[in-house]
Amino acid sequence: EIVVIADTAVTNKKVLFIGDSLTDAGIYPAEIQHNLSGGGIVSIGTRSDTVTIDGTQLTVHHEGRSGWAAYDYTRSVPNYKTDVPNAFWDGSKFNFSWYMSQNGYTGVDVVCINLGTNGVSNANTVPALEEMVASVHEYDANIIVLVSLITPSASQAGWGYYAGSSTKAQFESAAFDLRTACMDKFMDKANVDISAPYLFLDTENDFGTTEMAVSARNPKQITVQTNNVHPSVYGYLHIADAYYNRILYHLTKEV
Repeated sequence: EIVVIADTAVTNKKVLFIGDSLTDAGIYPAEIQHNLSGGGIVSIGTRSDTVTIDGTQLTVHHEGRSGWAAYDYTRSVPNYKTDVPNAFWDGSKFNFSWYMSQNGYTGVDVVCINLGTNGVSNANTVPALEEMVASVHEYDANIIVLVSLITPSASQAGWGYYAGSSTKAQFESAAFDLRTACMDKFMDKANVDISAPYLFLDTENDFGTTEMAVSARNPKQITVQTNNVHPSVYGYLHIADAYYNRILYHLTKEV
């Protein structure tokens, strides 16, 4: 059954985006905020970005931290960018109730967790996600938590250009295992849903590109991807589409 839901079906609902650099860019949260017209959602978070969508500047709030893995949010000292504070750390654990109280937030309707690209093969990733979801539901069991299945990577050229490495095959294998583990862990949990932006992302056309010579010996110009895991603006908009559909569905189930 296909259900058509108007963009104006909800108003003043609060959404929190937690993630890594894909969230920290602010583009997909801003696009979701833009699509839900008439103040459909209010984003919350201690970090913010101003993004231009269709010629309009939007300020979106979030909890995105570039380079962070799920387990960075659940320990005292993150593995990467330790100068960025962990707003959820109460001194001993990831504490969502403490986070809400500290920042004066009175409630939230949907929490989107988009983590896993960093630490994709780390055994702590799924337990850390489970800890985060449990903490959200300790605060309010009625909050919808969307757990994202991580997006695929660009071509091997993208890996070489951006990361100087040849790990695409290893990444995709680990990503498949992580997606499977997340579905096994969260699929049947109450008020937890799976978001699958990887189904929307075009790995051939949704990453940045540049023109360069084939080699030092061959001056022929070819188009190559310039990043391994960070999409272009168009890729971020596709990620927004995946989240938007699930958010709108859950926020209108009882409207």
